Amino acid sequence: AYRQNKNLTQSQKLFTELLQKTDSIEDPYNYANVLRGISELKSDQNDNVQALTYGAKAFRLYTENNFNDERLQMFPELIDLYRKQKKPNQALELYDQYQVAKDSILNIETTKNIADAVEKYETEKKDAQLKVLTLEKDKATQQKRLYSYLVIAFTLIAGLISFFFYKNKKKNRLLAVQKEQLQNALSDKEILLKEIHHRVKNNLQVVSSLLSLQQRQTSDQETAKAIQVGRDRVKAMSLIHQNLYQEGNLIGVSVKDYIESLANNLVKNYSTTQKGIALKLNITPLNLDVDTIIPMGLIINELISNALKYAFTTSKQGAIEINLIKQEDTMQLSIKDNGSGLPTNFKPEEVSSLGYRLIRAFSDKLKATLAINSSSSGTEVVLRMPNTK
Repeated sequence: AYRQNKNLTQSQKLFTELLQKTDSIEDPYNYANVLRGISELKSDQNDNVQALTYGAKAFRLYTENNFNDERLQMFPELIDLYRKQKKPNQALELYDQYQVAKDSILNIETTKNIADAVEKYETEKKDAQLKVLTLEKDKATQQKRLYSYLVIAFTLIAGLISFFFYKNKKKNRLLAVQKEQLQNALSDKEILLKEIHHRVKNNLQVVSSLLSLQQRQTSDQETAKAIQVGRDRVKAMSLIHQNLYQEGNLIGVSVKDYIESLANNLVKNYSTTQKGIALKLNITPLNLDVDTIIPMGLIINELISNALKYAFTTSKQGAIEINLIKQEDTMQLSIKDNGSGLPTNFKPEEVSSLGYRLIRAFSDKLKATLAINSSSSGTEVVLRMPNTK
């Protein structure tokens, strides 16, 4: 509380008293926590030398006593202290250890969860197979017994007919049980597929977080913008797997919800430089398969990003309109802005930027035709896609 209120002198006094207490007892966990707190206090006081000394000691105690969660949390703090001390080699070495530790924890958790799901599925599958075999064996025994009764007791035809109907009803019940077991097995497969989409979404979020960390570490504005563009592309793919995980349909994505989320996220990311951008969406409610929505989503990401970065150079109210219309076997996507338009000498075939190359490549993947219309009142890009699923 003293640190938060910038009363660093009183904070240091209390930390000193606490350090004397924890140093005299065998409590490495709390001792390391106190050292870490003093390191953060020294950093607030811009005493980076002392901050690094206390922080390194706390990190060593965490490592020696296998306090892995706290150790993982301290990596970024120590990396920042080494960077402030102009020790790039130590910072880089610690950063490599940090990546290894994070990857190890993520891989262990992912492998364990998937292994548990697969083991559960295989166990229940074997149980179902054993039950089916037992039922089939029982059925064969009962049929053999029925034939014996027919030979031995031909005079009891009426009773045997009644018995046959009874057995047939029982057989239907057994078949219903088998059908339920197969449906349960299918449900387990769907759960496993849902878990896979969840893990893919989490891994893409980890990639986005790492890019965000790298973006905050760089002081070059152009580099930071390039990293942000990469984060937007990763986010465009992450939203797809998030929708597959959250919705009941594991093979189709609601294109209306997806485009709305993607467009709002992009406008929010560029809000520091672009004020008052209005979004107008006219999206036909459709579910599209993954092979269609991924390239389409990345094309939309590139076009909206370009509009937000380059289109609105005047003070007038900016607006972006997105239309997606299904017409028989063809789907038409158009993205239009009311910006200043493209340069008069703009020639698509001469553009070599990565964003435009991605738009062309994903258009070819969708077997779509691409048209660009521009004037002083804005730019419109129209994409016509045949045979979408």
